[in-house]
Amino acid sequence: MQPLQRQGLAYIDPYENVVFIKRDLNGEKSGALVWDTARIDNRCSQYSENSDRSEGWFHLKLGGEPDDKIERVYLCSSPIDALTMAEIDIQGHKGQPPVRTMYMAVDDPNNLPFELLRNISRIGLAFNNDDQGNETSLVVQEMLPQAKRIAPKGQSWNEILVRERQQQQEMLSQKQRSRGFSR
Repeated sequence: MQPLQRQGLAYIDPYENVVFIKRDLNGEKSGALVWDTARIDNRCSQYSENSDRSEGWFHLKLGGEPDDKIERVYLCSSPIDALTMAEIDIQGHKGQPPVRTMYMAVDDPNNLPFELLRNISRIGLAFNNDDQGNETSLVVQEMLPQAKRIAPKGQSWNEILVRERQQQQEMLSQKQRSRGFSR
């Protein structure tokens, strides 16, 4: 959370919910999405005060140079999944992605920055693997035919990442325990 707070992208409210800041493509704040950390599906609700659904999204950009043209986009079900896709991408490239990539949470598939997205050939639809995620993918593909569905082998990409990290931790613990017996 600290890197997100430092960049003004999120904060924790008094009720221990995570509040993700929505911004337009120029970085102007336009509202917020609230994540109740007890929710299993990682989806957020609209923060009602000062939110304008039509002019902003939770998004971040990685890779390439800051002024480079965006070459890839991952559209996700929630800010948590956008952050997860960024982490998976970083792991896959063993560092920053080689090209400028945007990770964006979609709270309304009819409200996307189509002027930007129409000109991007590599769009991954990384929505949850459920009815809502599948329906959202179909709606977006009608408007952006170049977009490709990449469904997780589970409920969400975050679920996959958490499971992989738990498995890695278990393997590390087993190695450490087995070293203790060989001494």
